[in-house]
This record gives sequence, structure tokens and C-alpha cells, in this order.
Amino acid sequence: MTFMMIHAKTTLLALAQHYSAKLRVKPLKHNQFKVAQCCVNPIRSNHIDFRQIITLIGALVFSTNTFASSAYDQIPANEIKHITIDGKPSTVLVRPWLGKMHFGAAIIIGPSSKKANANPPGITHFLRTHLNPLGWATISVTPTVGLYYPNYSTSPEAVSKAGEKQLALNTSKPTPKFQSDQLLQQRNFQHKQLNDTINALTEVGQAYPGKRLMIAIDDSAAIITQLLYEEKIPKPDTLILINPYREFDQEMAKGEKILTLATQLQALNIPILDLQSPDGHPVSVAQAPNRFAKNNIKPIRYYVQYPLTLNLNSEAGWQEALEYIKGFARRTPQY
Repeated sequence: MTFMMIHAKTTLLALAQHYSAKLRVKPLKHNQFKVAQCCVNPIRSNHIDFRQIITLIGALVFSTNTFASSAYDQIPANEIKHITIDGKPSTVLVRPWLGKMHFGAAIIIGPSSKKANANPPGITHFLRTHLNPLGWATISVTPTVGLYYPNYSTSPEAVSKAGEKQLALNTSKPTPKFQSDQLLQQRNFQHKQLNDTINALTEVGQAYPGKRLMIAIDDSAAIITQLLYEEKIPKPDTLILINPYREFDQEMAKGEKILTLATQLQALNIPILDLQSPDGHPVSVAQAPNRFAKNNIKPIRYYVQYPLTLNLNSEAGWQEALEYIKGFARRTPQY
């Protein structure tokens, strides 16, 4: 695709230069196509103005290239793989292990709020490129962005009026703009997409036999936890969660009792590393003590929670998280 775009742009530029010279107009320089030039001289009836046609096509090509560049421009082509989910291609980033140690593969699932596993900077990209020398191939899946995101703004219709009880949510929480059925649809969509993606990685991981780490970040960590609790995806040898949280349980419940993230973690019989940074989502920070209290009864090999001292918005914080992961993952090949 990239080769075809380059070839198309080169051809268009050559055509533009050719017809500009032939029609005795000032030659166009590279990247100087302007749509406005099409309006300088109106197209005469029964006459085709090649300058206008070539200029318009060139402008469209270059503007498309500028504003619709690939999210994986900075990723080497040999690291970009594709799997099929619901009949559609989905991108997976794969980096082989480096060095003599070959422990297995680490599956990395970034937050659903952005494509954090693609272009740097970000902790997902940092882990994807720094676990390889430690003996782990990395397989990063595209985060599931879902259908829409809850809006924290309160619509005018939701403002309480005298004599009316319009707001049923806790007044200490921000009011989501979407209804409970929409939030439930969002959650189910994300769960299905991530479930199908993880189960489709078997073939990709065959090139890297051995143990499996699963590293999940932010809200994706809660989705992975629930999928593991419901036994919908294969259990990894070690689960690593970074700032895990799940929002809007109250709004989606509709009278149904939903187990907390801490309770679901308690039911898992696999080693779990729980990392919490100071700049994590407020829900994750608030629930960290409960996660620790529920799971601290396990043997240390099955659950450890480390509060990070640095924020995860800089490389220093990413390096701190990597050191904890490195130490905890070192035990995995022994299990």
C-alpha cells in the first residue's frame, strides 16, 4: 500500500510538471499543489483543462497522505502482523526475543482509550520494546476502543428540578451521559472483541514456545480479569496488571450483583503482579487498598501489589514498572 501511494504521487507530480510545461504555466514544485488553483480559470465548455484536473488530484492525494497517515508509521514493517476478527483484519505487533534467553511470550494489552501499543511514547510501547532482551517475545494487541465513551458532562435535561427525582446515581460521582443499556452494550462489545482477539493469538504465538505473561493496563486490565474469571480466554502463566479499574458497575448492574475486580482477582489461581502508580485512574487508586486486602491472604507467589513511586507519564516511571515486572517474571519459568 505504501509503495503504491509513493508511486501514485510520483506519477501525478510528473504528469503535473509535464502538462504545466506543455501549457506554458509555471511548473509546480513538490507538495505545492493547491486546490484553490482549480478555481483560477473556469473550465471552458467542451474543453478539458489538464492543469485543473492534475492539480485537483494531486491536492487530494497529498492531503490524504497528510491527514490520514497510518497509526503504525513508526513501527518496522516486519513487526506488523494481522489476525482476523469477525471477518475483519486486526493489527498485532510482534517483536521476537533478543539474546540467548527464550522464556516465552508476553501478551500486552494497552488501555482502550487510545492505541497505546503503536507509536511511542507510552508505557505499552516501552514494555513492548524492552522485554525482548529479558527473554520475552512481545505480542501487542490493538486496544478495543469500543462504540463510544461515557461523557462526564451533565446534559441540561439531567439537571434536577423541584419535585422531580431525575438523578438516581450517587451524587458524589460524575453523571455518565449514556444510559445503563448503552454502557452495558459498550462493555459487552469490548469484552467480545478482546475475547476474540486473545483467542486468535494462538497461531501468532506458535513461533515463541514457552511460558506466557499477560500484561494488561488500565480498563483493559479489568476486562482481562473478568474474561479469565469467566474462563473465556486461556490462562497465562503470570498475570500483570497496571492501574486496573472498571467504571460504571453501578449503572450497568440493573439489580444484578457484579463481583468487584478485587473479588475476581481473589478467585484466580495464577501468579498476579498488581502495580499501582500515583497518577493512575482515580477509581484504580481508590480500589487499590481493597484489591490488596482481598488478595494479600494468598501466598506471595500468587499475589503481590507494589505501589510505584513515579508517575507513568515519563520513561523513569516506565523503567520502574519494568524492574518490578522483570523481577516477578523471573519466577515464571520455574512454575
